[in-house]
Amino acid sequence: MALEDIIKKILDDGNKEKDRIIKSASQEIEKEREKLRKEGEKLKEKLLKEIKEKIEKWRREKLLQLETEESKLTLMEKIKIIDEIISSAMEKVRGEKEIFSKWLGKNIVSAVDKGKGEIYYPLSWESYFNKEMRNALEKKAGDKIEFFPHNKEEVAIIKQGRKETTISLEESFLSEKERLRTLLNKILFE
Repeated sequence: MALEDIIKKILDDGNKEKDRIIKSASQEIEKEREKLRKEGEKLKEKLLKEIKEKIEKWRREKLLQLETEESKLTLMEKIKIIDEIISSAMEKVRGEKEIFSKWLGKNIVSAVDKGKGEIYYPLSWESYFNKEMRNALEKKAGDKIEFFPHNKEEVAIIKQGRKETTISLEESFLSEKERLRTLLNKILFE
């Protein structure tokens, strides 16, 4: 074998080895590229999942806030409507003598206990404290009740011994307001 053949053989072997190394390196690079692509896809999916979860959490929180705010506004509107109904009812009782007379009689009679007493009432209520009501009050008390008109607010005051009871249309409606709100809410909105 001549020197040229040896050099050619070395060059051929070198080229084959170079081609094998390049091919092997290319395969390694391709494997690494595929591995990185898969890791990138997994990372991308993980990040997208986290972002979607955060967006969904934020959306649920905002939806809950909106529902809460809507509930508050609805409740406020219901209370407003119910308060208007109660105010209207109070004006009706105040404005219609027969209804007011029944309300006053019921409340005054139920507030009187056994024993002597005094009732102070607005001068404007004089016509309601007729003989029939006075007799009913004295009968329930079982004793003498004295009646005194006054020029003050629309309030009757019943004094019997140490006990003093105040009766007014406003207080009567205010004390019943929550019960009436619950009842009207059921009737109107459920």
